Amino acid sequence: MLEKGWISKTVESPEHVAQRVTQQVNEKFTEVAAKASEFTQERRRRQELGITLTQQQKRLQKLQEPFKGLSKEQVGEVIKVATRFQRSNELEKIQRREQQKDRSKGMER
Repeated sequence: MLEKGWISKTVESPEHVAQRVTQQVNEKFTEVAAKASEFTQERRRRQELGITLTQQQKRLQKLQEPFKGLSKEQVGEVIKVATRFQRSNELEKIQRREQQKDRSKGMER
């Protein structure tokens, strides 16, 4: 710092001014870089979500296809039949497990 007369008591050297300005620029640059990084991540996330949405829409269309042209009552009947099939399959699965357990116990003896 240099002494200055009538305007101010001290004067910054050019090196000190450059250092101070550089520090301020670096701080702002860091903030801008962080925001740019956030923006890039958000853009990538938005793109991924768009792809996921498109995939889910296609999947939903495929799942809805068998029900096109059916009345609400017919859809209800299809669901009832599907539920009966699911229960039947589950019971068969349980029975197969029990049979396998029985066979395993028979081999151990």
